[in-house]
Amino acid sequence: MRFNRGLSYRRQRIPKSRRPAGVSRRQRKKISQKHLSFEMLEDRRVMSAQTPLAELELVSYSSATPEGQRAIFLRELERYAPQPNGTQAEYVSRSIPSDPLVADQWHLINTGQQVGNPDFQDIFGVPGEDINVVPAWQLGYTGAGVVVAVIDTGVETDHPDLAANIDPLLQLDALDRDGDANPEVFEFDPNDQDPWLVSSENAHGTEVAGVIAAVADNGLGGTGIAHGAQIVPIRLGNTQAKIDAFRYETDQIDITNNSWGPGGGRRLDGPTPNEILALRDSVIFGRGGLGVIHVWAAGNGADNGDTSSYDGWVNSRYTIGVTGVDHDGEYNNIDGTVTGFPETGASVFVAAPTGSNPLNIVDDTRIGSGIVTTDTTGDTGSNIAPDPDTGQEFNRDFLLDTDYASRFNGTSAAAPMVSGVIALMLEANPNLTWRDVQEILIRSARQNAKFSTQADGSDKTLGIEHKNTWIINQTPLFHDPDIYDPDIPAATLIAAPTLDLNLTSLVSGVHYAPTPQVLTTATGYTISQGLGANGEMIGYAHGVIDAEAAVLLAEQWHTKGQALPPELTFTTTLESLGAPLPALEVVADNNFEVPGGLFGESGFIDYWDEYFVEEPFEDFAGAPSRGRPLELTVPDSNAMTIETLEVHMKISGGTAAALDGVRMVVVSPGGTFSDLNHYQGSGAPDQGDLLDFTFSTNRSWGERSDDAIIFDPVTAEPIIDTSGSGGNQFNSFLPGSAGDLITRGWQLHFENWGP
Repeated sequence: MRFNRGLSYRRQRIPKSRRPAGVSRRQRKKISQKHLSFEMLEDRRVMSAQTPLAELELVSYSSATPEGQRAIFLRELERYAPQPNGTQAEYVSRSIPSDPLVADQWHLINTGQQVGNPDFQDIFGVPGEDINVVPAWQLGYTGAGVVVAVIDTGVETDHPDLAANIDPLLQLDALDRDGDANPEVFEFDPNDQDPWLVSSENAHGTEVAGVIAAVADNGLGGTGIAHGAQIVPIRLGNTQAKIDAFRYETDQIDITNNSWGPGGGRRLDGPTPNEILALRDSVIFGRGGLGVIHVWAAGNGADNGDTSSYDGWVNSRYTIGVTGVDHDGEYNNIDGTVTGFPETGASVFVAAPTGSNPLNIVDDTRIGSGIVTTDTTGDTGSNIAPDPDTGQEFNRDFLLDTDYASRFNGTSAAAPMVSGVIALMLEANPNLTWRDVQEILIRSARQNAKFSTQADGSDKTLGIEHKNTWIINQTPLFHDPDIYDPDIPAATLIAAPTLDLNLTSLVSGVHYAPTPQVLTTATGYTISQGLGANGEMIGYAHGVIDAEAAVLLAEQWHTKGQALPPELTFTTTLESLGAPLPALEVVADNNFEVPGGLFGESGFIDYWDEYFVEEPFEDFAGAPSRGRPLELTVPDSNAMTIETLEVHMKISGGTAAALDGVRMVVVSPGGTFSDLNHYQGSGAPDQGDLLDFTFSTNRSWGERSDDAIIFDPVTAEPIIDTSGSGGNQFNSFLPGSAGDLITRGWQLHFENWGP
């Protein structure tokens, strides 16, 4: 019997006058208090009863120990799996490794255990906020026969918890070309080093490898997700090293893990053409034509306004971008920490567990949860032994065994979890293509934080609530005002237009379609993206990876005819468009801000100002258009089910001005928004006059490419053209007439909120 009293309580002696919980007054006479005792285990009360009946034996288990964790789990299975003859099923513990640190690996099995350093406060996980890998192990999958390359700083090939899963003959030092992919490490010396400036970068690859495939049941450390997979260490370096890494043994390597990416904050960066070619060739020709699967960390700079949308590696359709979620599945945690600012964007696929960081009120960067994994051995990596004389902890990792680390964090920790799950999928079905894997990950991901908002304490004091990230189309498109009506307040006409497509506007000719906030895309998928309490872009993409669901889908993928057809690509190019994009203008009467749009002209604010003069539109001489979106149609001959949409654009006037002020959003025919950039951020460096970059989105995954009929969100009736202004909303090449159904193609909206 186990009693959980939540995350905190005061330790108290039980008054003699009160009976223990669960014992009636009548029973109280039969069982004296001396037969009951309480044990302190991880801030929980576990009650063990000594029975006066000699023939009964009661055994207690605690999730604080690996043995107790396994026993509790197996008994939960037994309760729900009775056999036809009434007997209980027999279960063996082969599915849960017995290694000593497994109980601390909450990303594998989150039972609500302690997940952070105990030096500041107790931090506990939330049961179930993990990758749900145990059922996949129970099916017998360990990643056996699957080869995963760790493209990183190198991997310690003779680490006692990794060596058995590394073939020393299959490694690549793409940096020094000496055949040794071990990292360059140094022994920490507190007399020679500033303890707060110790770099653990060279241990990074070893930490990544442990998350994926640390050896199981060897009595050492923890275990990897795919503890039967083979690791290929690849030591990374310059541009040529990246090219060599992606071209290395592509018929033997199934997956590459890439927990690295562009640095430098809120800036555009990505692969060179030759790097993209190497990546593409490995996908098209690798694995016997099935394609090498490339997993990518989305980045950790969200608190600086950065987004993975500015990372050309994550934007590529040949990669699987991974963002992070911490130990309780929430953005703001009740323990005073916040998810470690993982980046996200429209091209990210899934989220996976990572650690948390302190809020700004705490001046201690080591507080929070972390991931337990392998470290370079000795005092050479992330975990350094304390000073033997003073006990000083140089890097605040209190794990005693310095061959392991408990503070691994960021999307660098999240990405290898996805690589490990994909290894289990490929063992279950080696014939999955690279696109099959992407499809399965999207279908099998689960929602977290379904009812949460991102408000922090300050926001709640001011009454500010941010929208739940699972709400789609959170930020509406800017709409031109309704035609002036003296019976309706001017502010209402401007700020809350009716969105009737048959109402014409003097500044754009047509109203935008209503785009309501919804909870699923046009194909029924859920997807998460929004703003955090500090204005950063956050979200969990299509959801948190679920190993059991992914493996089960992989098993039946071909038997039930789910395999995807060959890839089809349709490309439209507008050469030398040269369309103007005027700056933000402000209504003189009330400071109402109006962004400039594509094809607009400066001075458009005169139209808005006219609403507030003494006799509106009596002597109005007209005003230029604010602009309109660009709308494109995919021909019926190229109709397809959408996976990825890529938008390559060139915008002059400075990259900083474009990234910090221009909202770029794609609206699918089905009405799903994809914000391509984080325009609410600030501080982008100037990278030249021309923004020349490819953005991408998978938010419309599974939607049809065809133009779609626009339906009224209230009545659910199709909207009929009564004005004869056009059958396709903004595409002048598809004119319509009165009585036609109004349709929508692929719309690209630009809203210039910059001065």
